[in-house]
Amino acid sequence: MVFGHVITNIGEGYNASDGKFYCPKDGLYLFSVTLEGTKAHFHERGVTGGYPSASVTVAGKLVSGDQVWVRGVGISYRPYSYFTVILGTKIVPRYKKHYVIRKT
Repeated sequence: MVFGHVITNIGEGYNASDGKFYCPKDGLYLFSVTLEGTKAHFHERGVTGGYPSASVTVAGKLVSGDQVWVRGVGISYRPYSYFTVILGTKIVPRYKKHYVIRKT
C-alpha cells in the first residue's frame, strides 16, 4: 500500500512512490498502521456505523537496508482518509544486547 500524503518523514526513510520504508540505520523500530475501510467492505461483514477501521502495531529489529511495507489482502480501504495512517519510529538506536532489570 502506498501512503502518498506524507506529513513528516524525518530521515527520509519512507518512499512515497513505492510505499516502502528503507531502514537507514540498525536499531529497534516500532510501526503502527491504521486503515479506514470502505463502508461497503465492512457492511459485507456485518459492521455498521462509525468509521470502520483496522489497526496493527509491531516492533522489530532492523538493519540498514531492510525494507518494511504494508500489504493488504482482500481488503478495501480509503487511502486518502485522515484515518488511514502509518507511523514508524526508531525506539532503540542499537539493539545488540538484551537487558533485563530485576528487583533484588
